[in-house]
Amino acid sequence: MESEPNVYAEGAITWAVDKLGITDYAFLCYLFVEDAYELGNSIVLDGQGSTAKEAADAYCAREHRGVPPRGAYVFYDCLGTIEGEYRNWGHIGLSLGDGQVIHAWNRARTDHYLGIEELTPGPGFEKPQYVGWTPVATILRGMTVTRGTSGHQARLVIAAVRSFSTRGSSLEGSTACASYHRGSHCKSRPC
Repeated sequence: MESEPNVYAEGAITWAVDKLGITDYAFLCYLFVEDAYELGNSIVLDGQGSTAKEAADAYCAREHRGVPPRGAYVFYDCLGTIEGEYRNWGHIGLSLGDGQVIHAWNRARTDHYLGIEELTPGPGFEKPQYVGWTPVATILRGMTVTRGTSGHQARLVIAAVRSFSTRGSSLEGSTACASYHRGSHCKSRPC
């Protein structure tokens, strides 16, 4: 029998694979993977950091090297300039297992986890460099389950949390903020 984290990982992967080829998440990598978990499972994640780089640090991704297991967040350093600020914004994808990662680049796509280092970066960015991964159980720590409600009700709960976060609450910069603000300083920053 599958453990609960694996069930959530499968929900996220199913959601993400269904989005292959779309450009809605172009360069919104953190938003893409968190939406995969949240919208693929009717949950709200606690989230870490406001950029993929901050999340990699908060999740201690450097402690986990090698081939990422299915459902893990896979992190990369990714340096570039946004609005005149040059720094490591990071990049993130979702492991499909067997070395494959689904992620938002110029479109939702799959690549080998080391092949991502060879992608042509967006304007003003350098090529990403593999950092490591974080386990599914760590991603799910602190989540809020909205199951038991209809899909529409679950989306309303997630939207309410996101709306709450935009009003300067203690959730500012959290997963909820990232998934709501496409142009802000939250996780929707291009990677």
